[in-house]
Amino acid sequence: MKHQIGRWATALLGGAALGLCTSAMADYAPGKGYTFNLGAEGVDATVGGDMRIRLEGYDRAVVDPDMAKMDQGPAVKYLRVRTRMWLGVKVEDWMKFNFRLVNRVQDYSSRPGDNGADAASWEFPDETIYDQLNLQLLNIADSDWSLTIGRQDFPLGNGMIFLEGTPADQGRTIYFDGVSATLKKERDTLKLFAFHNSYRDRTVVINDQERRLSRGDIFTGGAYWTHMFSKMVNTDLYYFYADVLDDATTDKGDDDDDFHTVGLRLFGALHEQVDYSLEYAREYGHKQVNDFSMANTLVDARLTLKAPKDTLFSPSVLLQYTYFAGDDPGTSDEFEGWDPIFASYPIYREELLPVMLRGNWTNLHQPRIEGRLAVNKCWSVAASYAYLLADENDLPCVAGGGTGGTTFGQLVSAFIDYKPCPYVSFALEIAEFFPGNYWNDGDNSTWGRFQTTFSF
Repeated sequence: MKHQIGRWATALLGGAALGLCTSAMADYAPGKGYTFNLGAEGVDATVGGDMRIRLEGYDRAVVDPDMAKMDQGPAVKYLRVRTRMWLGVKVEDWMKFNFRLVNRVQDYSSRPGDNGADAASWEFPDETIYDQLNLQLLNIADSDWSLTIGRQDFPLGNGMIFLEGTPADQGRTIYFDGVSATLKKERDTLKLFAFHNSYRDRTVVINDQERRLSRGDIFTGGAYWTHMFSKMVNTDLYYFYADVLDDATTDKGDDDDDFHTVGLRLFGALHEQVDYSLEYAREYGHKQVNDFSMANTLVDARLTLKAPKDTLFSPSVLLQYTYFAGDDPGTSDEFEGWDPIFASYPIYREELLPVMLRGNWTNLHQPRIEGRLAVNKCWSVAASYAYLLADENDLPCVAGGGTGGTTFGQLVSAFIDYKPCPYVSFALEIAEFFPGNYWNDGDNSTWGRFQTTFSF
């Protein structure tokens, strides 16, 4: 079956490429691919692709500042390349088929042994998988409903709650498998969904590793409703249920979870120069390990201040506060730590904290300020500062810590973006972490990345 899928994928992309080369009607949109007519009225195809190249490195103290005094070897450095190709076929305004192949490989240059044959090495050729394979039925029966069936990306809101379906593949894909339905009105958007993601992808086109994608098989279903009162006041109201079947058996048993998440977000523009967003979410449920009940909280508040239109460099400032609840060790039968089940990804642009926390956003207060400047049409720069506090001072997020102090640390970041044309972009990103008294004897650590992206 796997080989049949591979042959079909090759035939589809090959046929699209042949049509592209021979069609006089081909139309290129920078970064979005080529669109051309397939010979029937109202039937159009789009083919395209992109390549993201990252040269990345970080001190080994990023993983655990308390272990910096030990001999951990040189900084981690690697070259990571993700390549994607896609095909879309649209039939007038009532149906669309989407297919996308993706492959990502990486090569370490930090020390011998990092490019071993284990599952974490990502050596060439690794896997080629499809992260998009879905059928969209649009304006069903001339109604405001649309339906998407199959493998699809499904981000919601600011991405604080629901975005990442495959966190363990480290940014290669974010897909969900299942069905989503969308009702679109003038002031209302309602999204209903039901997904089931396996912790391993059994439909890999080219299989080298068949690597882990999440902590277990996960079913989720729910609803996300957006209502636009006015430009100043808009609301997101959501609910979803998640059932996690963890296959990793420990001496405490399987780490299976089932819980409900409810939340509300208010957002809008108070003024032409002032945007805001305020989100509050709660998780309720059950953790099988130790038979704990769950009661967790997330708060995310944002205020963006922008200079008047046509101001030189278009400066803006983002003020943000985020709270991820930590587990109170004083409660013996309850787990209060926030579970970022579908948001275990670099929520903020720098990846130093996600590496340190292994994507587990919990036990953290984070006031943050970020300034941005658009130097010209091609260049932009940004810088940010975050002051990090532990919610529970004797519950370390990672190994080490637990000294009784609450200051987790300070994080300083800088970003430079250059986009000379719509289909090529460059980014330089760097962050420095200064550990606080939460750690026993933490050392500063640096993370950096140079990224190039080609779209065609």
